[in-house]
Amino acid sequence: TFSCGDTCDVDALMQLRKRCNEHLQSQAKAGGRPLSMSYLPFILKATSLALEQYPIINSTLNAETLEVTYKSRHNIGVAMDTAQGLVVPGVMDVQRKSIRQIAEELAVLQELASTNKLLPEHFQNTTFTLSNIGTIGATWAIPVVFAPQVAIGAIGKIEKMVAFDDSGNVVPKHVMHFGWSADHRVVDGATMVRFSNLLLSYLRNPELMLVEI
Repeated sequence: TFSCGDTCDVDALMQLRKRCNEHLQSQAKAGGRPLSMSYLPFILKATSLALEQYPIINSTLNAETLEVTYKSRHNIGVAMDTAQGLVVPGVMDVQRKSIRQIAEELAVLQELASTNKLLPEHFQNTTFTLSNIGTIGATWAIPVVFAPQVAIGAIGKIEKMVAFDDSGNVVPKHVMHFGWSADHRVVDGATMVRFSNLLLSYLRNPELMLVEI
């Protein structure tokens, strides 16, 4: 297994999320369906866009034959902490969904998970997994690959840190920590790092996602 990690400046993402939720609140007041977006729908979409460029990470490995199968669908499992324990339902076909649609599907899965009503089909055919350990207070983690998948990511909590701007002035910055692990028999370290770099570039500059979706 190969593991690596990085931090991501999420100030722009925080502002975008705030504007999106203000828009959703105004729609709800006008009679629309209530919906509040976390950071996860944006992260799932950024993950899918990065998987398009690095499809080997969205593959599975047959442990007996060592055959690698590329998957065209981005079925991203999302680890959820529940009273019954850890569950990992999947958001299906993320590559075809808008960020809003991803948020709506996540809300349904989280409600089903909290009431212990997830069905077997909610866990089937996932091709990549994200563990949002930040929701329970963790800053970073080295995740364990969920076979037969070949890679996994862990998302840490947002921290406010001190940084320097382009003029050398001290400024506050919000960062999110990401950890990645991959099966080194399939994914080499350089590919995993380039995948991470691309994914985090979408989160640092979320408007770039609009070019791709």
